[in-house]
Amino acid sequence: MVKHWFVKMGILLNGQDIQDWYNGGYRAAPGWYLRHAGTIRVVLATVNAVALIELFVALIGRLIDWRPDFGQGRTSVALLAVVIALGYLAFHTLVWETETRYGAVIWPMLWLLLALVPAKQREVVTTHTVSWWMPTVLALAGVGGLAGGSALVAHRYPENLIVAAQRSQLSTQYNARPAVVRSGSVLVEDVDLHDWANYFSVQAHLGAHVSVTISKVGTGETYHFYRAGQVYRLRRHLSAGRYQIQVVNNQPTPQSVDIIRTYGYRMAQYPLIMDGRQYDSRSLIFTSMQKHVALKKATVISPKGAK
Repeated sequence: MVKHWFVKMGILLNGQDIQDWYNGGYRAAPGWYLRHAGTIRVVLATVNAVALIELFVALIGRLIDWRPDFGQGRTSVALLAVVIALGYLAFHTLVWETETRYGAVIWPMLWLLLALVPAKQREVVTTHTVSWWMPTVLALAGVGGLAGGSALVAHRYPENLIVAAQRSQLSTQYNARPAVVRSGSVLVEDVDLHDWANYFSVQAHLGAHVSVTISKVGTGETYHFYRAGQVYRLRRHLSAGRYQIQVVNNQPTPQSVDIIRTYGYRMAQYPLIMDGRQYDSRSLIFTSMQKHVALKKATVISPKGAK
């Protein structure tokens, strides 16, 4: 049980995946970002981890040396902040579930404590003046080492990367309802891929039977998705370019498709076209990614007239 508590505490205080918190991906990530996303991810994770460790070390050191003066109002505020921070950690460690993003809630509390708890007064020792170029060289070397090391780690251990997506949707606990698509209806939506992808999914609805394809605008190459639960998936290399998603109800009965609908807010880069009618504030729910796994063969339909 104690080991379980320590594991939960470690998860709660782990901020290395901060870039993924409440982030469903770009609608269409820029090409320059996709080419350097791995390096950016490692740099952010490293800087965040080091900063969090330094923050805790500095705060623990101040609390050890702290001698509260209860005659000051700031002391009461500091003690309240300590109780709230410890209570929050204890609640998620001992009682409730734990995820890495939950730990970010106490970060502002830690900064508040650093401002309220005074540092121990130490004797200042005067030394000879250090020339400006030495710290500059060390700082540049540190930045260069961090960037180079992060690029090496990202290349050695690549992670899945979202190229383009529209994953926003209303939760089922808020009575989310799918759109009912009548027989023969066609839903079309464009999406830009600014770099290659090898995975694409379109969410339909659990139990729905529709035909989902994607075509590259300009070449006409079309690929069929396969059904996997409530989503339709494609595992194939897709080069950068504009693509068109097409969902067709080829069944004799109406089918349910999950569509996000808002009041005047555009969730995706391009509008959803339903039976020839354009809806700017509606969108399919889809995700395209660079996945570093084995690919599944897809059915290829050559454009009309091509040999």
